Amino acid sequence: MKNSFVLIFLIVLMGCGSSKNEANCVSEARKKVLISWGDYDMKQNKLIKGYAITTDKQVYQLYNLSDSIGIIPLYKTTDSVYCEMSGLLWNTILEVQKLNVPADTVRFVRYANLATGYQLNGFWNNRLKAIGSKEYREVFSILNTISPIKFEE
Repeated sequence: MKNSFVLIFLIVLMGCGSSKNEANCVSEARKKVLISWGDYDMKQNKLIKGYAITTDKQVYQLYNLSDSIGIIPLYKTTDSVYCEMSGLLWNTILEVQKLNVPADTVRFVRYANLATGYQLNGFWNNRLKAIGSKEYREVFSILNTISPIKFEE
């Protein structure tokens, strides 16, 4: 009987020790990353609608392109969705260094590492399915799955 309790205790202890609070894809260097997406009015230089996700997988309302977000989270996504999107976005950043397709209204994905000050914006005309914006549109499509209000694609 005593051996059974010891065995159960060890199994529970190992199970608790293997759980992680953060996804495997969030490295120490990326703990302060904010990824945002939405629609932006280039003529009037103002955000139409946007959201942001933090590395703890919480989705917030975005107020402007200066990384101002709401206080109360709107949604929480899963580790797998966050890691898929984050990995795809990072590969896109490495492949497509800058994307800026001028139009009156654009769609955007923004990567900002608040700890290092590194920022990258991808802007494209959503009415055109240009080959240059393909990678950013794929990232946006994943982000749209976690948008509290879906963007029309």
